[in-house]
Amino acid sequence: ATLGSGSSVSFDGIDDEADVPDNADFSFGDGTSDQPFSIVAWVNQTATVALKTILSKWDDTGNTSEWMLELDASEKLSCKLYDESASAYIGRLYNTALATGSFINVAMTYDGSRAATGIRLYSAAVRVDDTAQSDSTYTAMENKAGTVKLGVKSTDTDIFSGSMACPGSITTAWSLPRVATSRSTAADSSRVPARNLMPVVMSRMVRGL
Repeated sequence: ATLGSGSSVSFDGIDDEADVPDNADFSFGDGTSDQPFSIVAWVNQTATVALKTILSKWDDTGNTSEWMLELDASEKLSCKLYDESASAYIGRLYNTALATGSFINVAMTYDGSRAATGIRLYSAAVRVDDTAQSDSTYTAMENKAGTVKLGVKSTDTDIFSGSMACPGSITTAWSLPRVATSRSTAADSSRVPARNLMPVVMSRMVRGL
């Protein structure tokens, strides 16, 4: 399906997902400090009673968790950043269900402050996060060897159901005007350095389609 300047791909919630090999460009912490980054995507979710991962570098079974952006079982937008050494995380939640059946531009930005207050969530270019999430004492993310996953996390769990377009991970904390621009341009890769935007070449990597 065509959307803006890109295309969307459908995910069946069963086994459709994409993997990107590990690369230091997708890690934003060194165990001591974090660096700013942002995640953007267009999502059209199907109403389900399951978690729906948008983009993640997260593996509960392999001890390689770093970050994730997802919709929970109630269609609420959530982000978590994980410190493997401390088994602790920080995050933010939008405690209201997002609409199903139509595309919505969602984004997460993080300023690298190592605090949940440094995370912001956006829906349709409006800041929406209203609930902090934390567990134990978080220090920083660590550069682990896990893969970046589109539409899934861990070992094929919490698979996205619906359609997605223009997912990206950018090594800066975008401002609200920049988030708004991404919404109107469908994350036009010409507006950020190519190495900082993670285009997922779905025709080569999505399994199960």
